[in-house]
Amino acid sequence: IKDGVLFMGIATTFVLLAFVLPSLFGMLQGMMDVLPLPTRILLGISTASKAYWPWALVSAGAVVAGFRFWLRTETGRLAWDSWKLRMPVLGGVYRASALGRFARTLGTLTRSGVSILPALEIVRKTLGNRLFERSIERVAEETRGGDSLAGPLRKLPFFPSTLVQMIAVGEETGKLDEMLLRIATGQERLMRGRSRTLISLLAPALILVVGAMVGFIVIALLLPIFKM
Repeated sequence: IKDGVLFMGIATTFVLLAFVLPSLFGMLQGMMDVLPLPTRILLGISTASKAYWPWALVSAGAVVAGFRFWLRTETGRLAWDSWKLRMPVLGGVYRASALGRFARTLGTLTRSGVSILPALEIVRKTLGNRLFERSIERVAEETRGGDSLAGPLRKLPFFPSTLVQMIAVGEETGKLDEMLLRIATGQERLMRGRSRTLISLLAPALILVVGAMVGFIVIALLLPIFKM
């Protein structure tokens, strides 16, 4: 719904700039010799939108198609998944989701009696993030060589040291499955809390963006009238 509000606001602004405002600007230019700066800025945007809107649509379609093709490549998918984990706000949500999925799946499998190497292979296919998948693949290789699970995980930059310590304690006490499920519960709770915070902030942010665009248009149209 919030994405629809933002899309409708942008679409309405584009229609105003490309098809409605040019006639009004023609009338205002006939009445005044020098238009105010906000009006001139809006006039330039409106003129460009009217002249180049077909090319803008074609360019936008080409960018979307190129981006989707890039995501199908191994390099593109790895770069995109890595960037998602480093995003300023959403990165924490993605990271908590992946960590929770990792701990929940691995804990459930080990509790069911599946050995660690087959369990890691199953977990790797359920993460939905190419960077995590490659990292868990390396962890499985090192674990196959006789290392503990906590050792390779400690080398991963996106794996918190607190969680690694909990896994190490679980391995030492023979309660790895219990510790993994406890980690999963904590990460899932963290993800839900951050998601609720983002959703609560998204609606005011969208209203502010749409309101700023509409407010600028109104001010740019009213200033010449006030000057006259």
